[in-house]
Amino acid sequence: MFRVVSLLILITVGLASSCKTFDVPKNLPADELLTLGKSLLDKKQYEAAAKTFDYLKTRYFYTYYAEEAHYYLAKTYFLWNKYEQALTEYELFLSLYPESYYLEAVQLEMAICYYKMAPIHALDQSFTEKALSMFNQFIEAFPNSSRIDEAKKYRQLCIDKLALKDIAVAKFYLKNGHPKSALIYLQEVLEKYPETTLREEVKELIAECEHRLHGEIQKN
Repeated sequence: MFRVVSLLILITVGLASSCKTFDVPKNLPADELLTLGKSLLDKKQYEAAAKTFDYLKTRYFYTYYAEEAHYYLAKTYFLWNKYEQALTEYELFLSLYPESYYLEAVQLEMAICYYKMAPIHALDQSFTEKALSMFNQFIEAFPNSSRIDEAKKYRQLCIDKLALKDIAVAKFYLKNGHPKSALIYLQEVLEKYPETTLREEVKELIAECEHRLHGEIQKN
């Protein structure tokens, strides 16, 4: 224990000057390496934590420590906001440990990765659609999860973002004098995303579209 504490102090000092100088202390046994990696992760020393977990999962492949290290390597990239790298590690983790204790966490964090990778609502929303599908699967598979509220929160964000994309298109058509086209998009929003928190805005826009269409009929 004294050796671990001493190493943590030395590593923390070294990382304060430059994380690039960090070298994994390969003389440590697996359990102490795992403790070290988690401590570095808690301190948000992501590069050093990733190096530690990567070495541990490779050095102790097919052991308990490899599974632990592999999950925490993916988690490190996740917390580091390196979502593509996190997804790569999560997917590999699932292929190696399909019945892992971390299955629940992995599935939720993968869904969050896709949500975080999605661009603004005006652009392609394939990642948001993927995230929504995964949040739905998570909620169905783990209804009693301690993270169920987190999953539901992100699910709602996905729904509203997808709805917002169609609403933006409808507003464009309405602004440019095409209320009929706008109405089609708005009606589809209510059909595809009935749980959106933007329902009232959609209903107001539908009313405006119908008012304009009624005016056009009267003119004719």
